[in-house]
Amino acid sequence: MKLYQIDYINSYGETEFVALTDNPDEWLKENNEQRISDGNEPEELEDFEIYEQFNVWIYNKEEAWT
Repeated sequence: MKLYQIDYINSYGETEFVALTDNPDEWLKENNEQRISDGNEPEELEDFEIYEQFNVWIYNKEEAWT
């Protein structure tokens, strides 16, 4: 399974962790729905730093997917 870490670099140059997802496009769609409902402009994937995470160990699959 591939996971993607999504970070945002704020105006002070600080990196902020935003999300961990298996589908950045679907995450962005959901994120923008929330932003728009809050009265903000939608974002694009280019607004974030996205890192593919290869070494992921999931031991409690039943708990992780509930």
